[in-house]
Amino acid sequence: MKQFKVIKEFGCANKGELFNEEDENFVLDVDSNCNDMYCARYMSVSPSIMDTLVDAGFVTEIVQPSLREEELLNKINKISDTIHQLKEQYAEDHKSLTEEYNEGNVPACIKTEADTVYFNMNKILDTIDNLLNE
Repeated sequence: MKQFKVIKEFGCANKGELFNEEDENFVLDVDSNCNDMYCARYMSVSPSIMDTLVDAGFVTEIVQPSLREEELLNKINKISDTIHQLKEQYAEDHKSLTEEYNEGNVPACIKTEADTVYFNMNKILDTIDNLLNE
């Protein structure tokens, strides 16, 4: 089902309204209550007229993502969420180790190694997160 969004007002179509595919035409059907009155606007255009409206810059087609695209977006969102959870967990673990070190329960070499791993893991996670958010 195709949809077109009005990006430039024309006729009785206002910016932001949608034409929906119905049968073999595209229909804009708007009902609203304004100042204690009922208002309705209806417009129906053929596919060839819709093509002309697109070419003239009055409407643009709304492209729905495919199922595969949605799956990929969900995976990207899941990866991004996992990165944020890991960063929080690493920060908590590092804070705990630092407290143990400050109390004298952890040798300096372990603290230095933990700092290096913490720094490098955050650097990797930040790089991946930035790539996902481009």
